[in-house]
Amino acid sequence: MPVLNSNNAHISVWGADVASAIDSLPTQDLTVEMWTKWIGGGSDWAGPISVSQDDGSTEYGWNIQTRCKDTSGSTVSCAESRRIEFSLSTEGSNAAEGSNNGKMAYLGYPGNADRCTYADASMTEIFAPIDGAWQHLAYSYDGISTKAYVDGVLVQQDDVTSSGAILYPASTYSAGQGGWFTIGAYHDANEYYSFPGAIDELKIWH
Repeated sequence: MPVLNSNNAHISVWGADVASAIDSLPTQDLTVEMWTKWIGGGSDWAGPISVSQDDGSTEYGWNIQTRCKDTSGSTVSCAESRRIEFSLSTEGSNAAEGSNNGKMAYLGYPGNADRCTYADASMTEIFAPIDGAWQHLAYSYDGISTKAYVDGVLVQQDDVTSSGAILYPASTYSAGQGGWFTIGAYHDANEYYSFPGAIDELKIWH
């Protein structure tokens, strides 16, 4: 079981292996699941896995990341609260933007229908336990519906914002510390936020 801290600890696919990784990644039907143990502290945007390019308005791939927000949406210390989000770039989200350089929908990002439209108004944000408890996270996408499960329970669903194939970065794209498939950090060309905690039984399904 990899144990990752906030000191640039991560596992990354890079160089010639990236082209092979692209061929192995789900192109439409995707499920990613893992056990996570969050530790208070770390940085805003830190997350357990990043498979993306998110450089300004250019957004491809998908991530699980966190924002240091409380239940009111206010910015707080990362040691106090972490809201978990799943970002995903698809043909549908890209077409909605119209600029053809990728656009991520953010499941778990409240109050912005341009980024996330909940299937049920009663659905709410996911917050990471920062008391050292293990939490099981699973996110799925089937070409229309994006869903989030916590400990096996469906807690979020968006059937509007994303559709069609998943859009990935080009194989020639390189994030700041090599590669763009990274376990243990939110990682792109101009950002690196290491995941503060532990990850176990990470699985990616087609």
